[in-house]
Amino acid sequence: VHYYEGRGVVQDYAEALKWYRKAAEQGRSYAQFSLGLLYYLLSPKLSEARSL
Repeated sequence: VHYYEGRGVVQDYAEALKWYRKAAEQGRSYAQFSLGLLYYLLSPKLSEARSL
């Protein structure tokens, strides 16, 4: 959550994905939801970045 929202650290979506993925692999439902949400929110930006 800290890396996603930039609480006390520089906002870093790649780092947020890493930690959400680790927690999701351990069965943490909030992390599973957040991981899916982050992929959904970033998918248009990823597509745009690939086209550059």
